Amino acid sequence: MDANSYRSPYQVNAIDWSLKEKNQDLVHYVADLIHLRKAYPVLSLKTGRDVRARVKSCQGFSHNCLVFLYQIEETSQEDWLLVIHYNGWNPIRLSEDFLFRELKCSQIDLQRIFDSWGKIVVNRVSNHLSDGECLELDPLSTTIFKLKRGGIKYEL
Repeated sequence: MDANSYRSPYQVNAIDWSLKEKNQDLVHYVADLIHLRKAYPVLSLKTGRDVRARVKSCQGFSHNCLVFLYQIEETSQEDWLLVIHYNGWNPIRLSEDFLFRELKCSQIDLQRIFDSWGKIVVNRVSNHLSDGECLELDPLSTTIFKLKRGGIKYEL
């Protein structure tokens, strides 16, 4: 019941490795998170200046969603990671319209790469602004999509 375990003693934050076999799903989930962080250095930016330059916070969603766009390469505005933290108790569908507005484009190639089960390898789709598609989110989840802008309407 420690609200801020950062300053707590080792006994509070220690990992009980004897429970590893019993909690294989969680072990694989955390391993997938570590792999994802290493695969995308933009998830480990070192300075506030870099974060301000390459991470966009998207507004206007339910109070249960935090939505961020991460510019994967510093020199290209075509490839992005979309990270959605959803803390609602029921599954929801989030309209993709905000992506087209935020990225100023009319087409996106979208691939879910991480969800409540961990890393996902294959499921790329291509959507157009007029499609009216929605992103499906599991309850109490973080979902990450890799996307590429297309059909650019105007320069950022």
